[in-house]
Amino acid sequence: MSRVFFPPILVQLYILRFFRAVIDQQTWTDLGSVSERRLRSEVLSLACHLNDPVCVQRAHQTFNDWLLSNYTLNLPTDVAETVYSVGARDDRGWASLFHLYNISLSEAQKKRIMFALTCSTDPNKLKSLLELSLEGKVIRTQDLSSVILMVQLFFESIKDQANQLSATQLALDNLEKNIRWCERNLETLRAWLDEQRN
Repeated sequence: MSRVFFPPILVQLYILRFFRAVIDQQTWTDLGSVSERRLRSEVLSLACHLNDPVCVQRAHQTFNDWLLSNYTLNLPTDVAETVYSVGARDDRGWASLFHLYNISLSEAQKKRIMFALTCSTDPNKLKSLLELSLEGKVIRTQDLSSVILMVQLFFESIKDQANQLSATQLALDNLEKNIRWCERNLETLRAWLDEQRN
């Protein structure tokens, strides 16, 4: 049985379209029942992970407002991790979160921040986090296993996309080879077909 690979962007668009109504119903607050709050947290996290423009823009704006308040603006608990993760996508946001991690006394906040920091696609930042965990001064040594796990989970989440991109690249390479073969052999093929017809 052969596998069919769809480009990651098509899968993302399908998922976002499928969940559009649910995404649009979510608020960036802590209001609602436990199940509503859990749904909100998961849906907005998924939407931002899949780069839904509306959700990413809202999370980024919330993150920037929070930075401008010098960390005094209370982020809704349900969406704080998502807001941090989107904020950590750029250098300024990542550096701000890393600074807050160092001065925060709240273990729950440190955990959410560390998750966001490990979502970086910059290998140097991830390497730095792992080294700091080994060193044990900035990031406690006992948190090393958590940091490794979070980095691993992040890479696993993007590995499927990389595999699909690899399959797409192979298909493109084969297509280019076929085009080159046709360009080289088209006249010979036409002559042979003409001979066969006669």
